Amino acid sequence: MILEYKMDRNRDGSLVVPPWIECCGFMFNPVNKTFVGFSPSVREYKIPDSVTALTVAQAKTRMLDIHATTPLVSDGVEMTTVEVEAMVDSIISNNNIA
Repeated sequence: MILEYKMDRNRDGSLVVPPWIECCGFMFNPVNKTFVGFSPSVREYKIPDSVTALTVAQAKTRMLDIHATTPLVSDGVEMTTVEVEAMVDSIISNNNIA
């Protein structure tokens, strides 16, 4: 399951990854401070209703929207939209999602 999430705050006031995110920190959106992470589709715990589940297509659109306002760079060169989509595919594939 692909999830868009924000960090939680622990008792000490530090920002921490929510415990229901198993693999995290991908595709940061600097505008609203959200990340993309992954959680199993079948699980024994609840994910908050405020968390947005994404399809692969939605994850690509999200990253392309971020890229349009904050261009992604690889080896000092701005990435193309094809490269951004390939990056999203790679992240999803490497995490055995979708």
